[in-house]
Amino acid sequence: MRTDSRDNPTGPVAEERGSVRRRDPQRTRTVLLDVVLELVADGAREPARKPIAERAGASERSAFVHFTGGR
Repeated sequence: MRTDSRDNPTGPVAEERGSVRRRDPQRTRTVLLDVVLELVADGAREPARKPIAERAGASERSAFVHFTGGR
């Protein structure tokens, strides 16, 4: 049986909030925004997509789509 990595998000935020990898764009955006705010509060001046996505349990593509209009 193949395990899909999308079923197992990584990072502390993903574990706390559950997976954002489902078809719920509003929830994904909310979790990504929460992570950005947390990273900024932790001292990141301009958080990059990769750490945002990893901490949120989302893909870099999701971060791109939600914050650059990259559909």
